[in-house]
Amino acid sequence: MKEDIEQAVLEMIKKSGVELGVGELESIIDASFNTASEHISNALSCIPLKEGATHTSVVVWYAKTPEMPGTVQKRVALVAFIVPSLETGIGPVARFGARYDDKIIFSNCYQMESRETLEKSVDVTLRAVESKCETVGEAFVSVMTSPDVEKRHVDLVAPPGLLEMIMSGDYNKAIARVRELDYGRICDLCRSDLDLINVIVEAGRVCDGVLAQYASKISRLANEMPMLGQEAKSHAVHAANDLLTPYRYEAASDKMTGWATGKP
Repeated sequence: MKEDIEQAVLEMIKKSGVELGVGELESIIDASFNTASEHISNALSCIPLKEGATHTSVVVWYAKTPEMPGTVQKRVALVAFIVPSLETGIGPVARFGARYDDKIIFSNCYQMESRETLEKSVDVTLRAVESKCETVGEAFVSVMTSPDVEKRHVDLVAPPGLLEMIMSGDYNKAIARVRELDYGRICDLCRSDLDLINVIVEAGRVCDGVLAQYASKISRLANEMPMLGQEAKSHAVHAANDLLTPYRYEAASDKMTGWATGKP
């Protein structure tokens, strides 16, 4: 796509008849391409593509059941996946997965209000687990509200160069890069604790496959990009045409000066 946009701009400049130096030509092509990129970025504003933009926050609270004679301690965890909203006035969506004794015992989806704290949705989830999961739910909440609970948090973010990869049509490369970065950050969060990694991955699967949703959105862009590409090309050509205005004026002034002085 980048080559197509730059070629369209170059052809327009050639047809204009305006003579440019190498540096001036490159400057106009770069500025026009940036305009095209901005158009695509705005059109895809429902997906955070800017480098470092958070697409999902992962929070995990975990502990073990109390030590008791003749019993094996069970790992207990609550995992939250928070997907921010890019629309003004709308809060993020929080999905929760509650795990007790190697099983996901409860999951829910909570639409947070704008500026609402995560703690409120956590409280709602804990009450729901306690009321719907009977004895296991009570044990889960007892552990989750104990002082022994450890909390960890990580933001999964858009990798560097993501928009450029998409504009170049490298969707498979973009998706692979997203998955690589996401998994790496989750591993760092868990400090390579494989059991805790599996807890988060399984919770993500149960919570509507939330960990894969960002990559899936990028995959769907393959169907939308051809039309967006044509729109972006048009924006780039118009931007280049506007940038040529001072050069056209300069060329016209030189021609008028030549006529006035009798010089060719």
